[in-house]
Amino acid sequence: MNNLMDVSMALNGLRICWGVKVEGGKRLRCGEPVNDPKTIEEVNRLINEFLKRVERRKDVLLSESNTPFDKAINELSNWLTLMETKVKETNDENIMRMRRAMINIGEKMLTLAKQAREKWLTIYRKELEKLIEGLRKREVKVIINGEPFNIKRSFIAHLYTDHLSIAITKIRGSGVTINISLVGSRGTNIITSKLFSDDTLRPMQYGWLMTDASITHDYPTMGTNQLWQSVMWILTWPRENYVHIYGVNLNVNDVNIKWYLVARDHRNKFTNKVKVAEEASKLDDEKFPIFFTICRIR
Repeated sequence: MNNLMDVSMALNGLRICWGVKVEGGKRLRCGEPVNDPKTIEEVNRLINEFLKRVERRKDVLLSESNTPFDKAINELSNWLTLMETKVKETNDENIMRMRRAMINIGEKMLTLAKQAREKWLTIYRKELEKLIEGLRKREVKVIINGEPFNIKRSFIAHLYTDHLSIAITKIRGSGVTINISLVGSRGTNIITSKLFSDDTLRPMQYGWLMTDASITHDYPTMGTNQLWQSVMWILTWPRENYVHIYGVNLNVNDVNIKWYLVARDHRNKFTNKVKVAEEASKLDDEKFPIFFTICRIR
C-alpha cells in the first residue's frame, strides 16, 4: 500500500454529510451534504489524524502477521502460566479457589483474544486497507455529528465498512480519540462462584460504579483496556458475566483493545449513580477502605 500520508494529500473532495439516526440501528445514515468550508476543513483534520495514527502503527494494524491482539494474548498467556504455578504454592483453600477462578477467567479471555486475532487477519485488516484506499480515491462517505466549533461539545467523524465502525472524536479543546468498533466479534459468558462476603462485595461494587463502570439497560457494565480490571470486575460481580472484545483504541502512541463487560446476574441491583453515591456515603469505617481501594486502583 502507498504511504498513508500520501492519502491525506487527496482528502479534498471527500463526500461529507450530516448523520441521521436510523430507528433500531446503531449506525448513522447520510443526510444533508456538508458545504460549509470551515466544517469541511475540521473533518479533513480529523481524517488526517486517523491516517497519521494508522501510518504510525501500520506494523500492527496492516501487517499480515501482527495484530492489535498479540500483546493481550502474550500477557494473558504469561499470567496464566504464573497463576498455575501459584495455585501449587499454597494450601489455603480460599486462596486456591480464587486463583482457580482467575485462571478460568483468563482462559476464557485468552480464547476471545485469539478468535479476534484470527478475524482481524482474515476480515478486519482487509477492510481497513480497503477503507484507506477508498479515502485515497474519494469513494468513502464521511458521516459527521456533533458541534464542530463548540469546545464544550464533542464532534465525531464516522467511517463505516461491513465489519468496522470507526469514530474519530474531537473532544474538548483539540484532542482526538479514535475508536475502531469490531462488528461481529464474539463474546462469551463467564460464570464464577461467590468468593467474597456481601459485606466485602458491596463496597467493591460501589467503587466500580463510582469510577469506570456504568448502569446500562439496568445492568452494571464497564469498558476497559486493562486486563486486570476485567478479571477484578468478574470477581466483584459473581455468577454470570458477559465478556466481549468491543474494539480497538487507536491512541497517539499505541494501540490497545477494549473489553466490554456486563454483570448479567445483577440486573436492577442498582438504578443510577446518584443512588450508589448515597449508599457509598453510608459505609462504615470497616467497609469504606474497601470502597476507597477500588476507587484508587481501578
